[in-house]
Amino acid sequence: MNLLTKVFVVVVALLSVLLVALTVSFVANTENYKKVASSEKGLKLAAEKRASLMQDELTKLSNERSTDAMALSNENANLTATIVDLRGKLATKQMNVLKLEADLASMKASVDRMSATGKLNATLVEKVNTELKTSRSKLVDVQQQLAEALDKINELNTENEGVIRQLYQNKEQVVALKAEKDKLERGVAGLPDDMKKLVYNVMEGDVVKVATNPIAGQIVQIQKNNGVTLVQLNVGTSDGVEENMEFIVHRGADYLGTIVVSKVDASEAAGQLTEKNGDVIIGDGVMSGLN
Repeated sequence: MNLLTKVFVVVVALLSVLLVALTVSFVANTENYKKVASSEKGLKLAAEKRASLMQDELTKLSNERSTDAMALSNENANLTATIVDLRGKLATKQMNVLKLEADLASMKASVDRMSATGKLNATLVEKVNTELKTSRSKLVDVQQQLAEALDKINELNTENEGVIRQLYQNKEQVVALKAEKDKLERGVAGLPDDMKKLVYNVMEGDVVKVATNPIAGQIVQIQKNNGVTLVQLNVGTSDGVEENMEFIVHRGADYLGTIVVSKVDASEAAGQLTEKNGDVIIGDGVMSGLN
């Protein structure tokens, strides 16, 4: 075997080893990409499920409000019918009072005539006066019932208007929540992969945690993209920070917003600005909430 053949054999052996290493690396990267894609798909399905549950809850609330409005409307109709009936009774009572007053006038005229002849019948006059007082008392009762019914109708009308306004507000909230959800999905879709992971960690996180001891720090980095604001803090697990822990952002005594931590290491933490009450900048202070 000459020197050229030996060199060729060595080169072929080296290329074979390099090809095996590249193949192993390619297979490992392919499996890793599949896991990442599966994880992202699961996160998206969870977000869609949560949005569907929110929509169902809002629909249930709207249906309950509609049922309440219908019940109030039915009660309002019943009270209206009662008022019509009471008004009819009041008119009848008023006619009876007028008749009794006419009878009383006639009786008084008769009494006057009988007095002139010395035949005054005091018992008859007393009876008529008693009946007249009774009729007037009943008339007052009917008028009071009518006033109470009118007050009840006004109260129900006010409640009915409130329920109708609440229904409109619920519908507006549903539309606003759907628009906000669509906007958030569009915004997240356009984020880089590392920012997507932080956002999904906040969306899929457990119940927000509150620190048992005060933790204070500062914002050292801010990333804004498609309406999503991610911040980095200069405090970490060594300071007591945990994932899903809530911090408030402040500048002096001014409240600027709320951050929920989604990623944390020994000396730094990162999370999303979930509530905004002003523009945050690097150097703004953060402080953990306390029980």
